[in-house]
Amino acid sequence: MATKNRQSRTGQVLMLLQSKEGASLPKLQKLTGWQLHTIRGFMSGTIKKKLGYAVISEKLSNGDRNYRIAKDQ
Repeated sequence: MATKNRQSRTGQVLMLLQSKEGASLPKLQKLTGWQLHTIRGFMSGTIKKKLGYAVISEKLSNGDRNYRIAKDQ
């Protein structure tokens, strides 16, 4: 059986959150295939608590929320 060289979901989410623009919940949902409550729990439990990153949540002008990792991390 051939193995695929693909990045883990954690790595993919981290890459999006570390980008200058960050990521919205719908964008993260499309990437992972997870439900919204799962993404929120993942950011709180894994990204913040387990990995120790500070996640910034910003409300955009269209009412959506955007998430990103603080640059000093």
